[in-house]
Amino acid sequence: AKSPRNPMKQQIIESSQRYFRIPFVRPGVANQNDHPNTMGKRGWWYAHFDGQYVARQMELHPDKPPILLVA
Repeated sequence: AKSPRNPMKQQIIESSQRYFRIPFVRPGVANQNDHPNTMGKRGWWYAHFDGQYVARQMELHPDKPPILLVA
């Protein structure tokens, strides 16, 4: 008989600061996806974690002002 697997959970360090940068593509306008100027535009999503919680997020779009969300 196999014993159940208990994955080791890593302890969260409260002073742990982490940053992530995720690329994304914004969907294009419906029914105009064949035209190259209306294809989805690339952007970046940044997240700053303070311990286990998101402290701030930022979205960067090529044709819009940046969006900053602070917890």
